[in-house]
Amino acid sequence: MTAETIVTDKVQKRILEVLLEESRNNPSGFGVHRSDMKRALNISEKSMDFNIFYLKKRNFVSFIPVPNFHWLWAKITGPGINAIEDTLYYEKRLSDIDVGGMK
Repeated sequence: MTAETIVTDKVQKRILEVLLEESRNNPSGFGVHRSDMKRALNISEKSMDFNIFYLKKRNFVSFIPVPNFHWLWAKITGPGINAIEDTLYYEKRLSDIDVGGMK
């Protein structure tokens, strides 16, 4: 596993943490706006998009449809909550990621 992969793993875990916190604080809301996510992650927009699209593809994140945007609002899904709260579940779903390195 490369250093870049570990960084990506940590970014993906942080994305799920941000989304879970918002979901707990505002369960009926739209989720997290992309500008708030970028601020929380403190990384480039390109890196943020790469990681959040990966999580969407794995069904850990969903997007609220907004015309003319790839994503503007993101929400955590049930599998995303399981992944962040249950390390074993995360390891099974993403066997190619070293969860132990994300702590």
